[in-house]
Amino acid sequence: MDDTEALAPVEVKGVVKVDGSVPIVESAADFGSYQTYVLGGTEQPIRILRQDRTRARAYVTVTGTGPVWVGSESACEQIKAGMSQTGLPVLAGLIATGITMPVTHQREVWLVPDGTHGATVTVASERWAG
Repeated sequence: MDDTEALAPVEVKGVVKVDGSVPIVESAADFGSYQTYVLGGTEQPIRILRQDRTRARAYVTVTGTGPVWVGSESACEQIKAGMSQTGLPVLAGLIATGITMPVTHQREVWLVPDGTHGATVTVASERWAG
């Protein structure tokens, strides 16, 4: 048998049954990182999570007086510039003190204080186990 015959497709017959569940075996993350940002209330936007295709999840916790805004870089820059939150929607979310927001996507996340209140923001990030 030559290489061409060895790589020829083989017909396979089977049945796929879907019962609405997919078995998942979670294992511990192979890496974690932690950062704390102590804010006075008037800082410029800060990138708190880089884009990361291997991020399993991250948590953003706000303590202190708060609140803070999280979202895209441009949204946080618009908020810092004083764009009205009652007009066109700004793609950012307001996180009050005492709240922990889970992040389960790969996109980068930015933070900006509300312009008046101080806050302490802790970010914990986990990467998928390899």
